[in-house]
Amino acid sequence: MTSNSLIIHILVSLSDDCNRKQHCTLATMEQHYFLPIYCGIAGTVFLLHLARRAWRLRKIPGPFVAGFTDILRVYHQSRGNLLPWLTSIHKKYGTVVRIGPNCISVSDATAVPMIYTMHGEFKKANSYHSLRTWSKGVSKGSVIDMQDEKLNSDMKRALRGAFAAKNVLDFDDEVDKQILALKQRLREDGTVGLMELFSQYQIDFFMKIAFGQTSHFLEQRTPTSQWSFMKRLKHWHIFQGMPTVEGWLYQSWLSTLWRRQIKASEWLKYALNAIQARTACNEQGEKTAGERKDLLDKYIQARTTNPHLFDDESLIRMVSSTVSAGFDSTPFTMNNIIFLLCKDPTAYAELKKEVLQAHTEERLSEVPKWTEVNKLSYLDAVMKEAMRLYPFLNILLEREVPSGGTVINGFRIPGGTTIGCHSTLIGRDQDFYGTDANEFRPERWFSEGRVAMERNSLVFGSGKRMCIGLHIAELEIKKTIPVILRDFDVSTSLAINRVFTDQ
Repeated sequence: MTSNSLIIHILVSLSDDCNRKQHCTLATMEQHYFLPIYCGIAGTVFLLHLARRAWRLRKIPGPFVAGFTDILRVYHQSRGNLLPWLTSIHKKYGTVVRIGPNCISVSDATAVPMIYTMHGEFKKANSYHSLRTWSKGVSKGSVIDMQDEKLNSDMKRALRGAFAAKNVLDFDDEVDKQILALKQRLREDGTVGLMELFSQYQIDFFMKIAFGQTSHFLEQRTPTSQWSFMKRLKHWHIFQGMPTVEGWLYQSWLSTLWRRQIKASEWLKYALNAIQARTACNEQGEKTAGERKDLLDKYIQARTTNPHLFDDESLIRMVSSTVSAGFDSTPFTMNNIIFLLCKDPTAYAELKKEVLQAHTEERLSEVPKWTEVNKLSYLDAVMKEAMRLYPFLNILLEREVPSGGTVINGFRIPGGTTIGCHSTLIGRDQDFYGTDANEFRPERWFSEGRVAMERNSLVFGSGKRMCIGLHIAELEIKKTIPVILRDFDVSTSLAINRVFTDQ
């Protein structure tokens, strides 16, 4: 009995084990059977998502891949190849081209006033987030990347006096001092790297007009690379097409783990210290807001009058973004003007003739005043032509189409679409500027189309978000270039340095 019972027990155990194995085998077979179904469902959902994205702008021509993903655009931007790529696809597809599932590029200059309106219906797109910085657990912006149009308008209104054309004359004397220092430097060195020279010139000028401080970058030949905003602009250029990815990597808790936070600029650090020092000065009664003529004082006055618009941090960022934006762009423009004039002896001779004639007729002082240089018509044409050919920002200035949608060049574009123009493409639109749009020809600014060319330009931005410091830039450029041409003969060396010889 005992042995039989044991045998039965063993048989039952073996039978149970076989059942378990059979059950496992069947479960495994079921898993293998359903795995392709799960993958198929996931793949179908993904394809439907891509199709839905592509369907939205299906009537806008463009590269096939761009209908489904931004990867093509990101690839060209990250390689620094955006402009050649845009040029080629606009040539192939027309003036309105889809470059991403929700992004359109427009190369028609006549469309500029429609997109960059004076009322701000097209607000700045989310791609401007890539210009922001991550500080104390919060994404911080400035007047440049601000998307709130009402807040931006209120802030500019509060600061209007600081940048109004008539008030820019407050800085006339400071430019004069810098011009004298520039002339001295040119006489001492003779051959100079012009971009670095103008950058040193710009720091000394901005230190004085923005913070009331005297610096000696030009005199001491101090390097300026750490003050440049170009690293931040390059970052924006790379991540413009993927602001969400940039946000995770650089403006979230992940940025702390990855240590990919972008360091504060030198201008931001300097603005912080300057504001703290100025506030302490004002509190101690040494001077009160309104007694100085620098930009910082005007900003502090604006905060005093409009405390609901400016807290301490926004004030710091407004000041630093104002000067950092102008620090690179103005030297870049003056460098290009000299370079293009050296390449075009006819334009060089014409501008020099205008400057020398004005000087001979005592219409141009030894250190020219704004009221004098602003009457030099050929100088104005040269400046506008150089900026048309080589605008500072080599990127799409993106806006978001308002909810009601819009129509551009016959294409219906739904609300929420990101749309933008590249300032170089706009400046070289042959249908607008003529078949010689790629050539340096200042005389075009004396034609009947001058008003339209100015209205459709993007070199200082356009519409409601026009560059707030454009009058200061014009003041510098128009006062500096005539002195260089009048007092020196300029020639190029390897297209890098400029050789200045006293007349």
